[in-house]
Amino acid sequence: MARESAPIRYEAGRAYTEKWNRGVFGPSLVNRVDVPMATRTDNVLTYQPPMYGDGAGRSGDGSTSQRRTILYRDGQVVADRPSMFGRVEVPSADAQYRLVAEVERGPDSTLSTRTAVAWTFRSAATHPGVRTPLPLSVVGFAPSLDEHNAAPAGRPFAVPFTVRAQPGSTAGTVAALSVDVSYDDGATWEAAKVLRSGRNGTLLLRHPASDGSVSLRARSTDSSGNTVDQTIIRAYSIAL
Repeated sequence: MARESAPIRYEAGRAYTEKWNRGVFGPSLVNRVDVPMATRTDNVLTYQPPMYGDGAGRSGDGSTSQRRTILYRDGQVVADRPSMFGRVEVPSADAQYRLVAEVERGPDSTLSTRTAVAWTFRSAATHPGVRTPLPLSVVGFAPSLDEHNAAPAGRPFAVPFTVRAQPGSTAGTVAALSVDVSYDDGATWEAAKVLRSGRNGTLLLRHPASDGSVSLRARSTDSSGNTVDQTIIRAYSIAL
C-alpha cells in the first residue's frame, strides 16, 4: 500500500526516527499536502477519502477487489458509485447527510481486509465559490507493532488512538466514543475498555493465547452531533 505525508521540517544536528507502513491501516481525511478530502463548494459535494492511512496518520491507498461510496441526503440516496470518488450536486438548503465508504481487498491480503466508514453531518450552501471542508473525523489506531504489523498473543495490550478531524472543518470536540474488538473477523464483538482524554486515548485489550488477528469497530460523536462509524477487519495480527 502506498503511503504519503505532507512535507516535514527537520533541524540540522538532531536525530529523527520515522516508522512507515505500520498499522493500523484505516480511513484518512488528508492527502500528502494536507488538503481536505471531503468538501463543499456552492452546491457541489466532492469526496475521495483515502482508506489506508497508516497508524501515524499519513494518507495511503492500495489495491482493492471492491470499492463503493454511497451519499444520502435526509435518508435518500443521491449517489451510489463503485469508486471512492464522488462529485455530487445537491440542493442548497440545509440537510442531514450520510456518506458511506466501503472497500475490500483480495484473498491474498492479510491486513485491513475489509474496511467500512460512515459519516453523518449537516451541510448547506456556503459563501459562493468558497471550498468548505465537511465536518468529518476518523479514529486512527497506532499500536506498537513489529515489522510484520503483529502484536504478541496471550497478554494485555495497549492500543493508542486519536480522533482526527478534517483540517479546516467545523468538526467539534469529541463528545462520546466507543470501541468494540473482535478476534474472529467480526463474527462476534465485545466492548473494549477505553481510556480517553479529549481526542486521544488508549484501548486496553487482552489478546487470545493463539495466532490470529484483531478487528476494531469504533463510533465517535462530536459536540456538534456529527458522527463517524468505522470498522476495520483484521486491523493487525497477533502471534505467539
